[in-house]
Amino acid sequence: MSGFARDEALGRTTPELKLWFDDGERSRMVAALRDHGTVRSEEVRLRRKSGELITALLTASLFRLDDEMCVLSAIRDITARRALENERELLIEKLQHTLATVKALSGIIPICMYCKKIRDDQGYWNLLERFVSEHSSAEFSHGICPDCFQQYYPEEDLAAEDVAAESSETSVSGAAPPASDTTT
Repeated sequence: MSGFARDEALGRTTPELKLWFDDGERSRMVAALRDHGTVRSEEVRLRRKSGELITALLTASLFRLDDEMCVLSAIRDITARRALENERELLIEKLQHTLATVKALSGIIPICMYCKKIRDDQGYWNLLERFVSEHSSAEFSHGICPDCFQQYYPEEDLAAEDVAAESSETSVSGAAPPASDTTT
């Protein structure tokens, strides 16, 4: 895990190997070992032989061997797990922000069967566009369908309007709007 061969690490201290990313963190672990005799599953930042930083869980215990105090430690690399946890936290924050900004329409919406106005909670009748805009993040773009165009503008030629619309308007993708989407 550290990148050091057994013979490179044996008999050398962690400061000699430059294993600790933060000397203060090493000092806290040494103090905890001195005070309690053990450290269990402490998250630490270490440096591999290559210089790469890793996040690890350290468990260590003091013991006496031939009248000399020694440390037995186990280190588990949790770098990938920590990265996934951080990514998950960012995703949760993003989702919470998105949920906070989303307005949802739900339930039964009273709408006039003739003019299509919608009655709000105070009993006022509002245009469909206003109601939807106030209760969601939707925006409206107005156009006229071919049936309404013929009904309200019978003297106009729809084909001429389509040609004018195609030559003067393009959508975001660069394609002309469909013939049935003549805008006013």
